[in-house]
Amino acid sequence: MEAVKEFVPKIDGRLQMVKNFMEKINKAPLRIVVEGTRGKSSTVMMIAEMLRGLERITLAKVTGENPIVMFGGVVMPLYRVNDSVLLDYEIIPEVLNFNFDSLVFENQAISPYTMRYFHKVINPTHVIIPNIRLDHVESLGEDIVEITESFAHNYYVHKSKVEVYYIEPIESVHREVYPILQEAAEDLPEIVTLHDVPVPEQYRYLPGAENILISTYFIRQYFGVEVDETKYIRRLEGNLTIKTGLDGIRYISLAKVNDPASFLAMMHYFLSRTEEDIILVGYLRRDRIGRNYLFETIIPEIERLYGHRIRKIWIAGMASKHAFDRFSPELQKNTYYWVHRDSIDSILAYAKKHNYILITMINRVNSFMDELYEKMVE
Repeated sequence: MEAVKEFVPKIDGRLQMVKNFMEKINKAPLRIVVEGTRGKSSTVMMIAEMLRGLERITLAKVTGENPIVMFGGVVMPLYRVNDSVLLDYEIIPEVLNFNFDSLVFENQAISPYTMRYFHKVINPTHVIIPNIRLDHVESLGEDIVEITESFAHNYYVHKSKVEVYYIEPIESVHREVYPILQEAAEDLPEIVTLHDVPVPEQYRYLPGAENILISTYFIRQYFGVEVDETKYIRRLEGNLTIKTGLDGIRYISLAKVNDPASFLAMMHYFLSRTEEDIILVGYLRRDRIGRNYLFETIIPEIERLYGHRIRKIWIAGMASKHAFDRFSPELQKNTYYWVHRDSIDSILAYAKKHNYILITMINRVNSFMDELYEKMVE
């Protein structure tokens, strides 16, 4: 009778790569994960720049729609062959091929599971949170409390110490979010040290300043080195300007500002600096029901603050009629819904004729906005 052979399971090549990846990463003494709602990518790039200035050999990665890898100041686009944003497996060979002492990776907020998986793999020594605001309601939670809890639960997979840095210039948001993070830190005193990063009064109403302030705070805390914030603030203020595109059309690009608190803060920043009239152009994606709903909830506030300056609104996408039905009768009079791409030329012509400031909003990733930006900007 033939002897029964011992069963040896085959390990998928990708699993072995992940194992090698984790072993290589854990050799780096400084492993930073940047997570939260807004400003993750810019914070990753800023911290990587600061670390290079301190002569740290730094590998950084930005995820999302256009993922990139940065090493030694060189930017390398990451082309996804496996169509997986969970870990971006295509980065694994790069990690295995480079030698580094510092790692800065963005943790994309896809779902509670993916975020915790990311923590498990990277095992960060430091977590940077530029803010946690009301977005990703389709996957992370129905309100700001549930969303914050999704982030707080990341730390329960840690077996070694992690320093968590949190900042929030909007006081009403901070009052809701910080106690939840604090409770997790108190529940894991041997694992989590939580830093509540202060916001100087002069920067409290500057959108994006929190990304700079949390980055420089981390450098001071970890390295004991002062970083000149002013050059980063000047760079930020240079980006926060009303742009002029083709044919002299002026525009403010807010289509990527998806959470209501950030959107209102950006509107306040720009419109408090001018008395000019505006037009709004937005796209409501049918696969972003939660985000569409959040937009609908802030329309009354937008109307209260700026209704006297809004001349026209165009909203496109399958959910536009649903939003329109919730507008006030006064706002409906100046709103076109269910707009298609063949209306883009007339929108731009209207903006040019009256010299109104065009503000994009709600969702950037769609063919409608692609064509609008192509004709307006490029």
